[in-house]
Amino acid sequence: MFDPSGQRVATTANDRKAVIWSADGLCRLVELGGEGALPDQPVGHTGTVRVVAWSHDEQRVATGADDNTVRIWDAASGQCLLEIAAQDFAPTSVAFSPDDTLLATTGHDGSANVWRTADGERVLSLAGFDAVVWSCAFSADGSSVTAVAANGRVRTAPTDPLAEAKHRKPTGFTADERQQHELDGAGDWVAATSLVAGIAGRVVTVAEVIRAIEGDPTLTPGVRAAALELASERRDSPQELSRMAWWVMRSAAASPATGSRR
Repeated sequence: MFDPSGQRVATTANDRKAVIWSADGLCRLVELGGEGALPDQPVGHTGTVRVVAWSHDEQRVATGADDNTVRIWDAASGQCLLEIAAQDFAPTSVAFSPDDTLLATTGHDGSANVWRTADGERVLSLAGFDAVVWSCAFSADGSSVTAVAANGRVRTAPTDPLAEAKHRKPTGFTADERQQHELDGAGDWVAATSLVAGIAGRVVTVAEVIRAIEGDPTLTPGVRAAALELASERRDSPQELSRMAWWVMRSAAASPATGSRR
């Protein structure tokens, strides 16, 4: 794969390495398989390297291999900057977001995930695939990511789970439902809403949101009860849950009074 400027080419092979070459293929510039930046990190991939992608600033290269990991490398030194245990099976594609802060990966296990390139934390999962997911790509502005599976299923999701709700009134709720989630004031409901919205942006199912709430020993009884009620009311998807959570936060911010939830 050529870098964005067309001056270098990154190649993969079954020798467990990726190599950066000059565009004419005559000069082997960097071998991606040197010593990593993390003390306990093994040297390079331990399986055939299958996929490669350049960052848009041309400073990093991402690779995915049969060892079921994705790695991000320094394109100049060949040093491994980050390792992500991305899938239960080998990755099938990798792609940087336009600002290079996120990396999307897909896999033979039907997974499609988005990770932060700074620390490798997963920020989004696209659920619902029941076949190999072959490819992924970000929109030009980085606001959404799309993944395509072998069975033809295509899924697109915002990289920020609350992005849609931040720009327009949530849909899919009746007037009674909207009124039900309005607040008379701040307190446990505001804290619970922030908690639920944050968890919903990181996990795949609402059941996972509920388990995360139940397993958090730091929550007060009031916040836990409010969060569980919010999460239990929308079990179809974290995206719906996030829209509902945003509505509660907006209602709370608009109301200066204190009191209980109607």
